[in-house]
Amino acid sequence: MLKQILVLAGILLILPGCAVVQIAAVKATSSVLGEASAEIETETDWELFKNGLPGDLKLMEALLYEDPENSTLLSTLAKGYAGYAYGFYETMHLKEKYSEADLTPYRTQASAAYARAIKYGFRYLTGRGVDVGALSAGNKKISAILDAQLSTSNKYDIEAVFYTGQSWMSLINLNRDQPKLLGQMPRVKGLFDWVCKAKPDYQHGACDIFYGAWESSRPRALGGNPKKGKAIFLKAIKKYPHNLMIRSYFVEQYIIPSFDETSWKEQKRYLTKALRAQKTKVYIPGQEKVNVKGVMPNAQLFSAIALKRFQTVLRYEKDIF
Repeated sequence: MLKQILVLAGILLILPGCAVVQIAAVKATSSVLGEASAEIETETDWELFKNGLPGDLKLMEALLYEDPENSTLLSTLAKGYAGYAYGFYETMHLKEKYSEADLTPYRTQASAAYARAIKYGFRYLTGRGVDVGALSAGNKKISAILDAQLSTSNKYDIEAVFYTGQSWMSLINLNRDQPKLLGQMPRVKGLFDWVCKAKPDYQHGACDIFYGAWESSRPRALGGNPKKGKAIFLKAIKKYPHNLMIRSYFVEQYIIPSFDETSWKEQKRYLTKALRAQKTKVYIPGQEKVNVKGVMPNAQLFSAIALKRFQTVLRYEKDIF
């Protein structure tokens, strides 16, 4: 479905005609694209995601070139680059990280993709009347600034703020050697607070992931509380047992830094079973598609990414623990 829409979008761009007609075509196509973008979340094949999404993103950027203020495209691109940065570049960076490689090209690429997601997110917010420069204010003021211009009932407002925040936090985590970036963490929390107050169950536990990582990844000297972070992750796992992304973040953000081998063994057992189920699933023509046991059917891409990251942790298990 999404591929067909993108092909149609490409045809619209190369058809001759007046600018007004082209802009109208782009707006109509982008509206459908925005609705259809959720289709990628049902993808079960990490390799297909890795190879397929870049072309989609570039074609959306071509559409945006024709209509630079298109809010649907800006939000979708912020989400798309955030997802690709985490799902591919940062996932590949885990090998660099755990092997302590001297060269880290995937880290560089992940940072660049996150920066691009933030750029599109800021363009979206600016177009909606948000003073992006004022986001440097305290958390409470950030919520007030967003409330004044955005609506929590608008899915694109929520999407743009959430994925801008996710990209911003990930960019900081990848570049902790830059004090200027570390100082921006409270601004990121302000974005998440705005989304998560209105949509606490957003993306099947994404808010719990952020707050668990927020507490776990910061040292106590900077206000972190790993024990509290662990409690948030465990509560989220109980609420969303089949969201493998929560378990993946729990492993990477709390278990590994804390050297919690007991928790590692528990999550390793669960994720190993999910990985085995993923490898042995069989689809038979004429039968209804069978979902992998232990994987949320409407968040299969998240699970595919989580399992890919888990495989890397397994590879370096002896070095880590």
